[in-house]
Amino acid sequence: MSEETLNRDEVEELKAKLAKLEQSSKAINARYIELQSQLETLKEHYRREIEAVKLFGLEKLMVEILNIVDSLENALAFTEVDFESLRKGVELTHQELLRVLQKHGLCEVDVLGKVFDPYVAEAIDSKAVGDCEEGVVIEVERKGYMLNGKLIRPARVIVCKKDEPTV
Repeated sequence: MSEETLNRDEVEELKAKLAKLEQSSKAINARYIELQSQLETLKEHYRREIEAVKLFGLEKLMVEILNIVDSLENALAFTEVDFESLRKGVELTHQELLRVLQKHGLCEVDVLGKVFDPYVAEAIDSKAVGDCEEGVVIEVERKGYMLNGKLIRPARVIVCKKDEPTV
């Protein structure tokens, strides 16, 4: 075979390979464009879903709280209520509100009688009390709360301190 025939065969072979590569490249590019489009569609879907959660995520909680609001409005509608009935109604409403909040992940931080923990409480004062251990919470001025394990409001507490010796 001559060099010219060999070169022609090589050129034809290279042209065929080039055509195959161009076809493969077009297919890959088309797939890339398709996947890019799907990604944009997915992003838009999740953006709308997140927006809906922001707008309506508290809907169930609000419906339950509205039931408590109704109870309070009904109590306010009565003009002649004795103190004991009013107290009982407020206690029941308070219990219902706490039940709803607990159902949605809220829980009280239990600090009374425990060693002061600055991660869940703020010490607003300290008192010398005869029979308590230093650093123990002896009084809760304002309860603290966690929402699904995250502290959302620290408790405000008074901590026991040792008696200062008198001179």
